[in-house]
Amino acid sequence: MTSDKAGLERKFAAKERKRNKPGVVLCGSMDELCALAQLNPEIEAFY
Repeated sequence: MTSDKAGLERKFAAKERKRNKPGVVLCGSMDELCALAQLNPEIEAFY
């Protein structure tokens, strides 16, 4: 688990994961989700 960009970069490097793959991020609220993610109408309707 990671809590910042540097940690996420280390995780992607360790797994040799391409940077165009999505990363899993746990959010505590919809406001946090909106601040961190790129949302489209389908995703907004789901949540």
